[in-house]
Amino acid sequence: MDALTVLRQLDRHAPTNALEADHLARTHAFVSVHPGNFWRRTTAIGHITASAFVVNTEHSHALLLQHAALKRWLQLGGHVDGTDADPQFAALREACEEAGTDALTLVSAPD
Repeated sequence: MDALTVLRQLDRHAPTNALEADHLARTHAFVSVHPGNFWRRTTAIGHITASAFVVNTEHSHALLLQHAALKRWLQLGGHVDGTDADPQFAALREACEEAGTDALTLVSAPD
């Protein structure tokens, strides 16, 4: 995964509040400081993950997964791989893997 692609995507995101702005700035700084390994699980300080909300077309139901270790119901997602084109692709790949299907479609909110 290319750090420049991720940084550009982060730059395009408009946070909705101060907390999100802080998280965005921290993520941007993290990727900037660790451009070659921000996605690797072996990076001691942390790593980027990707997740997706899977909803039906009517937006009346969402698919959640009970996380085995955390014992909580969460949206689908997981670790980013170096071969993922970008975080959105990683989120879709992880959601498909965890849902056991390849029939999910990525729909992003408009910029």
